[in-house]
Amino acid sequence: PRPKGAPEGAVFDHAVKWLGEWRSPTSSSNNRIRPLWCVWRPGIRLLDDDELDTPMRKKGAWEVRWADRTESFVARSDVRVCVPTRERLKAEAQALAPPPPKRARRVTESPQPPRRPPSPQDHDPP
Repeated sequence: PRPKGAPEGAVFDHAVKWLGEWRSPTSSSNNRIRPLWCVWRPGIRLLDDDELDTPMRKKGAWEVRWADRTESFVARSDVRVCVPTRERLKAEAQALAPPPPKRARRVTESPQPPRRPPSPQDHDPP
């Protein structure tokens, strides 16, 4: 269940770079400047911080809701995973787990075809 007010697709385990400093959901230095949730918005085009407000090359931006209930949009490079979720930890543990050892038999002689019991048709008549 997602928290009240969080949009569909919001994530809660991402840190955000704000004013040159990484802020995580568990930041304790300044409780108001911490992200509550982030959601990727592919249709947003950010403007460069130059005099011409040049549109950035790549489309898409993270929408961030802060603890003080304000929102802002930041570039993809200014958001990163910081607090692994239980599901992500489980998936990573499974991905890193070595495969089970393969069991092999030691063969000391060439395999023989399975023997069939002789059938009555194989006998010559007397």
